[in-house]
Amino acid sequence: MAMDGAAMRTTRRTAAGPPTPQSIQAVPMARCGAPLSLERELRYAAIELVRHGTAGDVAQFQHCELDEHVEGEHAAHVLFTEDKTGRAVWVFWRGAEFRVQLMAPCPDRNGDQNVCLLFSRHSGGHLWPEDAAYALSPSPS
Repeated sequence: MAMDGAAMRTTRRTAAGPPTPQSIQAVPMARCGAPLSLERELRYAAIELVRHGTAGDVAQFQHCELDEHVEGEHAAHVLFTEDKTGRAVWVFWRGAEFRVQLMAPCPDRNGDQNVCLLFSRHSGGHLWPEDAAYALSPSPS
């Protein structure tokens, strides 16, 4: 399910082998945006994973942050850890099945050395900081 006109950039490797800032190119990307009302039990499970925070620290309404997709799990960032690992709690869902999981950050960077905001080994394209706010803003009428 696409958000109304919300677009962002993803990456495409321009050369074979491991990614380097020179081999990563920004291209337009549509974001899934599937909505989720995060139940109280899942919010508390997220807090338990990072051992800090309160239910008020976790947004009840989430949306899938991955590329537009028809199959597979949806994923939304829920809460950061307080350590320096960059790990974060993500909620994954497909239909009526939900799970929260502590995930390492995606290690890829774009040419500006911005880190991808998604988790390690995510499907689809990357989500760069400069595109995140644009993707969530309402589309012009």
